[in-house]
Amino acid sequence: NTIHFFLPVIFISLTLLCLAENDEMDESKLSEAFCDLTDLLSLEFIYSESFLDTAATLQKGLEYLEKRSAVSRGGGRVKIQPDKRDELVLFAKAVQDFLESYLIVCDTILQIKKKMSRKEIIFEIRKNGIKLFHLGEVKLTESLSMPNYENAIARLDREDVFEKIPTGKKQVDMLVKNETRAGEMKGRIERYLRPLQKA
Repeated sequence: NTIHFFLPVIFISLTLLCLAENDEMDESKLSEAFCDLTDLLSLEFIYSESFLDTAATLQKGLEYLEKRSAVSRGGGRVKIQPDKRDELVLFAKAVQDFLESYLIVCDTILQIKKKMSRKEIIFEIRKNGIKLFHLGEVKLTESLSMPNYENAIARLDREDVFEKIPTGKKQVDMLVKNETRAGEMKGRIERYLRPLQKA
């Protein structure tokens, strides 16, 4: 539950570590990425109304990091303080398992070329997750999480990735009808995940 307290700082830290150039980032770009992460992980966390006021949330998060001397600000830009980089890494890694779970699901969905039941899809996701873990594409065992997988499927479903085909007896098969959107989501995830895995 404490992760909710630090979520603004976690998202800010993740954005800076993954997208800052030469350890600096424009505040407007930081805001855009913050909103992107908020959307991407919207099924993992319950956001308060105050959290969704992006400008105020960013202000508070950045003030907290400034007080800890992890970042400095000036001229509309945010700069990572090199000697405090590990502190940003610590915060950012709090959501690494969610990102890795979502990567596993997107990677699996892009390989499925026929209609399957939800149960069959979950089986393929679990199998692929173990394979990606052993290949080093996924670093955390916590990423091999059924609740995370279920939320990632729901998130893709919200993007209209699946066609649902009734099979009788209130059961539905799922067919990947929009690989482009699944690929776009995988790209969004990798944008934040790959630099974090190397941090």
